[in-house]
Parts: sequence; C-alpha cells; structure tokens
Amino acid sequence: MLHYDVKIGLAPMRRDVTPRPGIFNWEKAEERGHKVVSYIREHFSDSNVSFVDLQGINPVDVMYCDEDAQKVIERFNAEKVDAVLIINCNFGNEEIAAQVARGVGKPVCIWAPIDDSFLPDGTRYTDSQCGIFGVSRQLQRFHIPFSFIETCAVDSDTFAASFARFVSVSCMVKNFRGMRIA
Repeated sequence: MLHYDVKIGLAPMRRDVTPRPGIFNWEKAEERGHKVVSYIREHFSDSNVSFVDLQGINPVDVMYCDEDAQKVIERFNAEKVDAVLIINCNFGNEEIAAQVARGVGKPVCIWAPIDDSFLPDGTRYTDSQCGIFGVSRQLQRFHIPFSFIETCAVDSDTFAASFARFVSVSCMVKNFRGMRIA
C-alpha cells in the first residue's frame, strides 16, 4: 500500500567556533535557524507533509556539537522521519551533518539560506555558502547520497520548487523501500 504522507526532519546547524568580531556570530546563526524552521513549518506543512525539528535538543535548538548529533539521530529515528533537511545557518559543521545523515539513513538534502548583505562597516555575521561546500564534501567522503537546494532565500520560488521536489522524491523513496515485486 502506498503512503503519501512524508515526515521531514529539519536540522539547522552552525559551527561551534570561537566567535570573531564581525563573522561566525552564534546568535545570528541560531536566529536564522529559528526563522527558517518557522517559515518552513508555516508554509510547507499540509495534510501530507509534517516536520520534526530540534526543539529541546539543546538550549538553542540548533545542532553544533557531536553530542547534539547523537540526540538528533535518536529523535529523528524515534519520530520515524522519511527524510532530513540539513540547514546550514552559518559556516558549516560538516562532521555532525555526516553523523546525522548516516545515523538516520534516509534521503538527505542540504541547503543554506542566502547570507545577508555586508553592513556598512564591512561586517558580515554569516557565511553559509562556504559551509555548504564543506558539508557536501564530507557527505561525499562518507559515500552518503544527498541532494542540494541552491543557496537562496527561504521565501523564494527557487526554494519552494526545490523543496517540493525533495519532498516528492522522499515520498517515492519511502514507498519503494521494502517494496516487493511479484
């Protein structure tokens, strides 16, 4: 029997680095993660698509260390997610992205929201595009198949179309796994 409901694990992450003035700002990365997860829940939930987020995994609801990765894997597996969207909120944490992807063993998509413009003084708090390169390379090293959504704003047509494709593919994978052909 085919099932058209899909549960997606939303995994915003940031790198746990020593903050430097003007870049790698933890608070900005966490704020971006919360906004993106809220937007996705609000605009993409329907009768067939539901989400599991990281609320309560740690005090900031964004994964950033090895301990978080194990908790995320346990939550996503307990909730029986059908796929995982790894959201790179700032310079990426490729190690935990690979741990989560491997530990869950379901379709994975990586995406980074487009960075804000530089401030007039040249400050830039995030660099998610750079992190996506590291995350994709780490997933390749571990032979973890993944899809990719172009770096864009979460409210863009590009994100909506790409995310819809990922949900559709996740639904197909869910229905084909364990299928018996007579």
